[in-house]
Amino acid sequence: MPKTPSEKKIPIRKFDPRRIRKGFVYSAKDLAEIYGVNDSIIYRWVREEGLITIDDKSPVLFHHEILRQFLKHKEQSRRMPSGNIGDFPCLKCYQKRRAYKDEITLKKVNKKLWKIQGICSLCGCKMNMNTQANELLLIKTFGYSLVETLPKFSLIGNKTSNATTTSKRGVLNNKFTPQGKIIFHPNNERIKHDYFDKVIHRFGKNEKTRDLIISALLVFEEFNECKDFKLFSYQEAKEFKKYLLTRYSHSIQMAHRVITYVKEFFLWLKEQNGYKKLYYDDIKALQLSLKDQEKAKRTKPKDYLEAEKWQDLILSLDPHTEVDVRGRAMLACLLLTGIRVEALISLRIGDVNFARGYIFQDSTHVKTKFSSSNKTNLLQFKPRIKQILVEWVELLRSEYGFSNDDPLFPRISVSINDGLQFQRSGFVKEFLVSTSIVNQELSKQLEKANIGHYTAHTIRNSLIALFMEFDLTAEQLKAVSQNISHKSLDTTLNSYYTVHEHRKDKIIEELDIERLTKLQKLKNNPKYHFILSQITDEEAIDKVFEALINNKDVKS
Repeated sequence: MPKTPSEKKIPIRKFDPRRIRKGFVYSAKDLAEIYGVNDSIIYRWVREEGLITIDDKSPVLFHHEILRQFLKHKEQSRRMPSGNIGDFPCLKCYQKRRAYKDEITLKKVNKKLWKIQGICSLCGCKMNMNTQANELLLIKTFGYSLVETLPKFSLIGNKTSNATTTSKRGVLNNKFTPQGKIIFHPNNERIKHDYFDKVIHRFGKNEKTRDLIISALLVFEEFNECKDFKLFSYQEAKEFKKYLLTRYSHSIQMAHRVITYVKEFFLWLKEQNGYKKLYYDDIKALQLSLKDQEKAKRTKPKDYLEAEKWQDLILSLDPHTEVDVRGRAMLACLLLTGIRVEALISLRIGDVNFARGYIFQDSTHVKTKFSSSNKTNLLQFKPRIKQILVEWVELLRSEYGFSNDDPLFPRISVSINDGLQFQRSGFVKEFLVSTSIVNQELSKQLEKANIGHYTAHTIRNSLIALFMEFDLTAEQLKAVSQNISHKSLDTTLNSYYTVHEHRKDKIIEELDIERLTKLQKLKNNPKYHFILSQITDEEAIDKVFEALINNKDVKS
């Protein structure tokens, strides 16, 4: 049964070389998955088009630099040689030709496009070219004349072509040859490919971590000039450490991260067949000094802006365009939840439950940290903040026909108006690709309000600082920590909260050591053990003993 036009598979003609990750090792299966083609096409590239493998062994593997050069060559070889402006593309000659007898026909396709047709001056085939409505000067500028029907082509008297390029047909599918010498070691590439696969499936790490490992091993191979990993030695470990400290003199954290990933790789390599002669002592030398390690672990105090200022900023916004309306809703959602930006742009409308006041971060489709689902309750700020988010969801549902499965913060549709200019025309049911859009919108609003530079993640820091100013119980602190998707309260206290100088000064001044000593002595006195056994609330205990201290001070 013949396939309908909609069922026919559209051939893929463009293979973007930018999708090839520097430092990665690719198999035919990897490439087939990236570009959505069958494995047989990759093997045909090897047989017919000159794609070079790293060696003759199986499975077939490809070096990243060779792949990039090959795909660029493949794209360039498909391009039709350029002619002069105004020439038509002839698909039979695979060249750009001038129309026969300088005669063309003109047909209107729609309000924006016109179809111009001519005859190739060399082979007589029809040539088509679409042009925008405001580019009809092509006819006058290049000396073409409009006719009702195209002239009949004849070889008589046409031996000398008036083509503006060569008379030969364009050369297609020429063999690929790499530019310059590409240095790599085949055994290294094979063992790296095995390791990168197991990083995800055996060690349970995500793709971002894998990319960091790839970058680290690439730095190591640049240092040792792609020597066989089997030749790794103690002296090389020492030299690599010096190399990193010089290369990353501006960032000791970067040097520490690179050498840590390289060390993990060699510890794994020591267990593999063919690499068991590596020494553990040599591998353990892949670490910075204790002093440098402490420097690498140092973190700067988290910057934040008072929550009151965030509220004032959001409530002061007066949106006029689709971008402004979406941006205000994004900021409202960030303040109400403290959600991470990656999760924000992957939320669906159905994840928001206004009736019960929460957003459910479902890890099956929301990009949460460590892929853990989390229920985030909406914080009780001024009611208008929540209303902004409610109105945003109603707008998407009523005016644009969005449903529960559609993105909460979708992309903006761009179209061309009658003046052939780009204009925004509502929202499309597609998720945002990059988190930079959120930070760009935030930066624009902060600049208008004459507030310094802050990122969207700063809102999380601001919320933690806000709650730390309150006298919360341990249970309340744990609830806050869980609400911002922290698995441990230690993460909230150690990584997100730092006591600022003015707050620290006040706390230290209020620490009356003499009074605290008296309080502790009373608690340790056996006479008051009964009180301690009957009261479980720590705050109540402190009040009782404070009263005892005051009573003793008065008597004395």
